[in-house]
Amino acid sequence: MDFTGSVTMSADEETQLAAILRCETEELPGRIAELGKAAVREYLDMILSEAVVRSPEVREHRLHLLITEAFSNRIPDEGEVGRLFNLSRTSARSLLRSVISRRRYILKNAMALQASSIIDSCELCENGDRRVAIKSAVVVEFLNEQLGELDGSLKRIFRERMTGNYYIIPEDSFNALQSQL
Repeated sequence: MDFTGSVTMSADEETQLAAILRCETEELPGRIAELGKAAVREYLDMILSEAVVRSPEVREHRLHLLITEAFSNRIPDEGEVGRLFNLSRTSARSLLRSVISRRRYILKNAMALQASSIIDSCELCENGDRRVAIKSAVVVEFLNEQLGELDGSLKRIFRERMTGNYYIIPEDSFNALQSQL
């Protein structure tokens, strides 16, 4: 179903929204259209009596819709979730964990795509390990869970010392993840 609509915003609101969404003000119509798909889906679910009632469930439902509609099945990092829901990084991480856990079968492909993208972007270290930037601790947890399910003796992915978002994937763990994904 196609639909169109318009929203009136002040110049200050546009500037603030562009900063939150990390885009130029000229890009706002496209970004708002992406978010609008998730919002319309939420209203359709409400009208069809599929809406959730409790506040944490509403947030989870909204994030799930954003992942599937606005982000095209890409799992956002904690920073993005925090900006969209006006949450601290810790609360955003908790919300992401909850959505991924409660909707694990629905979001399985999205998580697999995210994991595959991370594996593909790894840099080879001299010792055979891999180094990669990962913005989301939730994705690291997912990858470590995958390692545990594959073989309990595989080493976990860990944060590289003295860095913010760089992680080390031990060679045997990288090989196992690469063959599984």
